[in-house]
Amino acid sequence: MNIQNIIGELLYIGIVAEKGRCYKKVWRFGYKRILYKHVAALNELQKCLLLTDEKSVNDAIGNFIAVCKENFEIGKFYNFSDQEIGELHIGINSIVVNRLMDQLFLDLMTEIMKTYIQKRKVYDLLCALHNLPRVYLGKDKETLCGLKQEAISEQDAIEYAFDNMSTDMKKKYQHLLSLI
Repeated sequence: MNIQNIIGELLYIGIVAEKGRCYKKVWRFGYKRILYKHVAALNELQKCLLLTDEKSVNDAIGNFIAVCKENFEIGKFYNFSDQEIGELHIGINSIVVNRLMDQLFLDLMTEIMKTYIQKRKVYDLLCALHNLPRVYLGKDKETLCGLKQEAISEQDAIEYAFDNMSTDMKKKYQHLLSLI
């Protein structure tokens, strides 16, 4: 299996799930704790996109699956197949998308760790993030959840991310586009 396809699928499912859950005006009791655990686990997966050590990536995916199994509120979004992960190989990375995801995840983690969370800011960050992992998806790709979501180009992913940003966010992340 391709590392980028597996991680892209897990990131996409998780970000879309949390985007839908955090949209509500009133967060249920304990949701902040669940959101933190889920986003922290997704962040660790995202960092694996730049690793070349297959053992580290395999460990991170295993840890992510363990977090999903331990927390029903997180795991219910992932339809893991019973197949083994098997041999992993490294595919093509999108450096600009990875850097943008890394920065957005950093800001998301920072916001979630605050005592008083700006719920709208969390939602905006998730909206900006949610299409970025789609560069690693594809209908014919072998993955853990069998999502079969159509892939998009790197340029489209970046464009969709910036379309979902406020003017202030666009200014903040514009410097990352100089890598194109």
